[in-house]
Amino acid sequence: MINLGGYDFELGTLASNPKFGYITEYREYKTVSGKIRRDVKGKRFQGTFSYGYLTATEISNLNSLLDTQKTTGYISAEIETADGTFSGNVFLTIDDTQVRFSAGKWINWKIVVTGVDLV
Repeated sequence: MINLGGYDFELGTLASNPKFGYITEYREYKTVSGKIRRDVKGKRFQGTFSYGYLTATEISNLNSLLDTQKTTGYISAEIETADGTFSGNVFLTIDDTQVRFSAGKWINWKIVVTGVDLV
């Protein structure tokens, strides 16, 4: 289940290899001796979902989510993962390197969600 801002994105055009999990965030700095140190701040949820194509309605839903994100700063998400269900607020990013296909469809959509809160 992929629910972003109340819209279901578990679509039939979802590629069979969505990537999601927690990425480590850290602050990196150099010491006086020249060594590089990392202070781990925590882990943040990140998911990447690729779609073969999206219909005009689905593109409209994405644009609506982006508009919501502009006003509130984030959108709500509920994503089922192998580790359980992630529920929380996320930042939504769309990879805009789509390719136009015949019949007015745009293909190769990639949606990236990144969790607001560190775990």
